[in-house]
Amino acid sequence: MAPREFNLKPQASLTSNDFADMPLWAGYYEPDDVNAIVRWGVPEAQVRAALNRVNWEDDHFFPLPVEAVKSHWGRGKLYAVTATFPDDTQHSGYVGEGRDYLVVFIEGKQRVLSALLPDINHGLPLPIRVNNRVTGEQWTFSAA
Repeated sequence: MAPREFNLKPQASLTSNDFADMPLWAGYYEPDDVNAIVRWGVPEAQVRAALNRVNWEDDHFFPLPVEAVKSHWGRGKLYAVTATFPDDTQHSGYVGEGRDYLVVFIEGKQRVLSALLPDINHGLPLPIRVNNRVTGEQWTFSAA
């Protein structure tokens, strides 16, 4: 099932509502991605119009149907998650395919935690229990 309306967004402008509407997103990388997007049910004219609006720039993400969970994208996919903090508060967020970074939405802002770059921890309390809302996988995230 394709998204209602195909659009592209820079990663920094993704919101919790984006992931509530469509829990799986992929990164646009190159013109060859157009054919792959069309295969997932988006009309080619709609894809090209959206790409024209962003001047065909990479580093934009677009929603995918959850049936595309095993598809491959050069910039990778982002999966909606529920992040549970040590005090049991829950927040929506997302992780990349490698699970090496976690983004949590708090008061409308993206807060990042990176296992590869432990210096990047926007004040998030550790450890964080993560539930991937697309695959059902669960794990504990701590940057160390």
